[in-house]
Amino acid sequence: MARLDELKTKFKDRIDNRNITTPNDFHEIFYQMDSMEIGEEIIDDVWTIIKIPNGWIIKRLNFGTVFVPQTL
Repeated sequence: MARLDELKTKFKDRIDNRNITTPNDFHEIFYQMDSMEIGEEIIDDVWTIIKIPNGWIIKRLNFGTVFVPQTL
């Protein structure tokens, strides 16, 4: 758990000062993320979003996979 705390501290300034775009800039599939249940997945032509405990796994065609935490 110490590593997680270290990472949170390291990136806290970046997270607090990031520029958040308007909701119109997001793909419509991301509006459905908050209503997902654990284990549920949404498959789009480009995106695949899977709800897991404490966050989501997001896959994009020809891009890769990332974990997005639910809260920091």
